[in-house]
Amino acid sequence: MTLYKQLSLAVFFIFTLVLCVAFYYGFLAIKGETLGNESRQFVQLSEQISNDLQPALFESQLQGAKYILNEQLLQQGIARAKLIDNQGKAVLIIDNTNIVDSAPSWFKALFHVPVLSQSLPVSDSAIGELVLTFESSPLPVYGLLWQQVKELIIWLLFIYIFSVLLACTLIKRLLKPLDDLSHGAEDLQHHHSVEPISVPHVQELEGVAKALNEMSSTINLQFQQQAEVAETIRDKIFRDEVSGLGNRAYFMGQAKAWIDESGSGGLALLSIDVLDDVYVEQGEDGRNQLVSLCAGALVEALSSDDSFVVARLSVNEFACLLPGQEKDQLLAIAQRMQWAVSELVVSPMDAAPSISYIGLVQRTENESVTELLSRADNALQIARSQRGAPIHLIECTEQYNLGRVGWKHLVQEAIHQDLFCFKAQPVLSKVDQQVLHAELFTYIVKEDHTYFAGQFMPAIEHFKLGCLFDQYVLKKLPQQLNFSSYESIAVNLTLTSCVDSDFHDWLGRFLEQNKALKHKVILELPETVFVAHAEDVAPLIDIIKEAGFCFGIDQYGRHFQSLNYLEQLRPSYVKVDHSYTNQVNEIKGDSEFLEAVCQAATKLNILTIATRVENQIKLDLLSGLHIDAYQGFISPPMKLEKIDIES
Repeated sequence: MTLYKQLSLAVFFIFTLVLCVAFYYGFLAIKGETLGNESRQFVQLSEQISNDLQPALFESQLQGAKYILNEQLLQQGIARAKLIDNQGKAVLIIDNTNIVDSAPSWFKALFHVPVLSQSLPVSDSAIGELVLTFESSPLPVYGLLWQQVKELIIWLLFIYIFSVLLACTLIKRLLKPLDDLSHGAEDLQHHHSVEPISVPHVQELEGVAKALNEMSSTINLQFQQQAEVAETIRDKIFRDEVSGLGNRAYFMGQAKAWIDESGSGGLALLSIDVLDDVYVEQGEDGRNQLVSLCAGALVEALSSDDSFVVARLSVNEFACLLPGQEKDQLLAIAQRMQWAVSELVVSPMDAAPSISYIGLVQRTENESVTELLSRADNALQIARSQRGAPIHLIECTEQYNLGRVGWKHLVQEAIHQDLFCFKAQPVLSKVDQQVLHAELFTYIVKEDHTYFAGQFMPAIEHFKLGCLFDQYVLKKLPQQLNFSSYESIAVNLTLTSCVDSDFHDWLGRFLEQNKALKHKVILELPETVFVAHAEDVAPLIDIIKEAGFCFGIDQYGRHFQSLNYLEQLRPSYVKVDHSYTNQVNEIKGDSEFLEAVCQAATKLNILTIATRVENQIKLDLLSGLHIDAYQGFISPPMKLEKIDIES
């Protein structure tokens, strides 16, 4: 319970107690005053009626006396009057049956009002010595007290409510600096904000705010230092010092990850033979300078697609993964690479022989990285041996490769005819094996043939179908969750959707209409968008946070850019790129980098998840690192029921 609620309850209790005490003593005062006034009035009325009866009794006119008493009792509200002779016998008894009872019975039972009596002698009577006795009725007194009590309660309640509201308002105002400090500390704990906590103008809280700001600065500094350590280790293990590109270890990890995802596309192996001549003429420095220029030119030539991966494998050879590319695209990319390198060495006007050669291969199904590189090397040797054609492509003739347009048509057909099916793979806590959430996977089933996401996702990105695809998947979620055993599901957004403003608007409306999903749906974005499209994705992150939803980052650590983007984004979790987890037991030092990037996220209290954990051996290796959770075929994905949606 918050301090504000505790203080409010304390104020409510104290004011209620004061109200009860005030009502009690107020009622006693009203009761005493009312009974005193009633007693005095009763005595005066008794004497007045007695005097009025003297003439009638003097003449022994009992009927006249009876009439007078009836009239007086009705007017004055006296309950009973009796005339008693000297023998103690009642000569005349008059009861007033017309007294109005206006007070509720529970009120009369709760408070006692005594019955008043008054006896007056009547000496001048023809009958003899008489005694006139009057008895009051408590009903008028109860009615008067009830009316006064209601007025008292109304005023006390008005004062009570006004006082409580005023006190609560003042308490809330006085506690605002503490409340701001509490929110700041909570943000610091969960790392939702990097803004310093404002120092309140309250002496007791100034020191606390300053201490929290110092703690926040320390945490941010520790993160920056850890990020620098991770980047240093990564550069040492996976980056080629001369070119600035990834080295063979980096390339092998990315290639294995691509193959594990059943990705289609191709591989280009580029050999710049002129580097040997430069080394002979200009030495190592000259060759290194040209390598650096060639690397920059290759990156520029391949900048049209963020999914491309380029690395330097040896002194003269560069390799490039080209996911989702078909034959004509592969040849066009290779031509751009060839021209980019040629322009650095010779003038376009010179009729010089080729200075570089490119071997291209299209990936075949169930092909390992080693087999893929071997075929690419064969294509490179063929390119060297043929005259006038420094580029050679070994095509894929397998039926599973539908071609660029074929994949596009398949995706469109699957969306319109609802051919997509879903699986969900759990993310398990490393400590207690509890399911944190499940990741949603899509695949297409058509005519008893299954097509996986790694095959059709390149076409979705190439033809900008990501918005349509993501809308389809998100619309399926509400019903899928109702029939799923998982409490929350993570949905991967495509790169196209992440940078599309129209999709941002649609997603904002969707999240607003489905607020009940904010604890059940997590949106997962690839690291690429934060590295290459930071400005375009910023509005999407704001929309997700404003709607109260969580988001995570996939492929964490894949790119060579700084990890400092985590400090601004503060996602709920990061999924470490499986190109590193796959190699944790294969490449010396890889676990050191994996531990470093996980520590960087841990410094910001961000959950780190290892992906592609296939067996207990790999899980045991990862358990010594700063991994909070894991997912993979050690806990395989489960098929979700197919549910139709309205178009």
